[in-house]
Amino acid sequence: MSPPQPAPSDWRGWFDAWESHMSALMPGRDMVLGLLSNLLARTLGATPLIVELGSGTGGLAHRIARSRHDATVLALDLDPLLPAIGRRVLGDEQGRVVRGSVDLRSADWWADLPCPVDAVVTVATLHVLGDRGTDRVLRDLAGVLRTGGLLLDLDWAVPEVRDPVLGTALNVLSHERIASVGPSAFSTHRSALRSDPQLAELEQRRRKRLGPPPAVEPPYLDAAGHQRALREAGFADVVELWRHLDLALFAAVR
Repeated sequence: MSPPQPAPSDWRGWFDAWESHMSALMPGRDMVLGLLSNLLARTLGATPLIVELGSGTGGLAHRIARSRHDATVLALDLDPLLPAIGRRVLGDEQGRVVRGSVDLRSADWWADLPCPVDAVVTVATLHVLGDRGTDRVLRDLAGVLRTGGLLLDLDWAVPEVRDPVLGTALNVLSHERIASVGPSAFSTHRSALRSDPQLAELEQRRRKRLGPPPAVEPPYLDAAGHQRALREAGFADVVELWRHLDLALFAAVR
């Protein structure tokens, strides 16, 4: 049975449904997002400009802005629905969280950014582009970031495991985690969205921008290959900071 859905135009209800959906998908999400925010707070200079790619509702962007009161965070996403929900619930931190649209599938997605920026963060975003798209965006990010700038990338990335027994066990545990998530209020939201004019219009724009969902889910990144691609893109230091099965946080210094 699907969980109860928020009422139409219940912006807080939809925001909470999204947070619940993502927390179920990503084990340890709150802890690792806290780690990500703390790293930015402790490593960047004064008045940093931070870009979040694939920002969704902007929950992480607001967390970052609250941990660094002198920071400006550009929260960029192609989806018009999630940012609208986040704007209604979270506001804009007195103008320090600036929402915008970006299509990482475009070759010049970065052209309107106020480069160079001090840091870029992404959460479960790059893997949907596939290997070639991810490598292209990494090269672009090396040009977007200032020298010494920081990329923090939390994504699905399969570790290199040589032992077949251990590899099989990790693979089974990963599949069991996905199977245990089940439907959420947000993943079964479409009928409720269509019953409200504001949400229905945003959902229609969302489908137009993102296109139909893929027939097959994009493959996860290869962790070793992802680190190699970061170095080849021009990042001087690449570290895997945190991992839970196939979910990993990478830090890369430009």
